[in-house]
Amino acid sequence: MIYYHPQLMPDARSYRLYAVDNPIPFANGDDHEAALLFRLLDLVQEAIADGQFPQALIKDSLGLALDDELSAEHIAYALLTSDALQQALQHLREGWALLEESHPGGMGQATAEVARTGVAQPGLSSEARLLLWQETTLDTWLQALVG
Repeated sequence: MIYYHPQLMPDARSYRLYAVDNPIPFANGDDHEAALLFRLLDLVQEAIADGQFPQALIKDSLGLALDDELSAEHIAYALLTSDALQQALQHLREGWALLEESHPGGMGQATAEVARTGVAQPGLSSEARLLLWQETTLDTWLQALVG
């Protein structure tokens, strides 16, 4: 299941940044953030498998120069520690804090309902979300990060 919450991902840019594949809805932001880091590693690995050079994509997007010999894990870690990703993660944490405040009975049930129906508030259509998911590469993800 591709996790989607319209309050956390109201537009295409935020969806591209924060959407992750997870078998169950998240009950809190820490779990979402951890899954996002796995998604980032997957994108780096896919770029390498497709013959791309992630270090060049990162340098072009973020101006962050990385050693050519880094493994996918080290590249993902370097992205994790970048100012741009730290700012995006802070924005995600703030979004989760607002959600948790508005659902004091527990985010698990509220998040499950939104993820299942997508009706908590207007957002991206399921067709738009699927297309964005399919089109997301490390390059498009980096563009959304700096966007």
